[in-house]
Amino acid sequence: MASSFVMLWSWALEREGASGRQLLGMIVSFGGILVILGRGEPAMLLRLDFHPGDLWVLLAMPIFGLYSVLLKRVPGELRGSIALFSMAALAVPMLAAPSLLEHHDALAQPLASTALLGVAYTALFASVLAFTCWNRAVAALGANVAGLSLPLMPAFGTILAIVFLGEELRPFHLAGIAIILLGVGLATRVDRQRLVCRQATAAQ
Repeated sequence: MASSFVMLWSWALEREGASGRQLLGMIVSFGGILVILGRGEPAMLLRLDFHPGDLWVLLAMPIFGLYSVLLKRVPGELRGSIALFSMAALAVPMLAAPSLLEHHDALAQPLASTALLGVAYTALFASVLAFTCWNRAVAALGANVAGLSLPLMPAFGTILAIVFLGEELRPFHLAGIAIILLGVGLATRVDRQRLVCRQATAAQ
């Protein structure tokens, strides 16, 4: 779904429309995600439970899409690590107060080593490294094309759950991942060709 918000914001702000192949690939990829969510049984999708955290994730999707499209408007001298540091510095005071309110009872408890490792992983890999790579991908390919890779997140999440959390590999996992890869490949095939043509034209 996040890729659809990237496309919507690209059209609304930049008048950059999605190609038919992009839309088809996005739909196919979403179908693969539904296969994993429903564990291969469509009826299970009707029984999914939504929690407050899920709603926060849904709210974050259009915001992330807007962020991705607006990256191209960041002044050149502020891009890269400077822009990432500036956004993090702005986010700290915004998140500090809610975090303290939510965890005021837990502050008196000693921090376990596993909790510290989780914080370190989130800070280094899921935040700094992930956003650095994402920002560079958007700069090189554009928000629309880079956004087509977002359906890979559930696929990689499934693989990590199998490797690190002991989740049993089931046929619906393989089917869902295969469908996601098919959709991403379908959506990005033409765009890679257009990117080569665009680079060749710019070099002339």
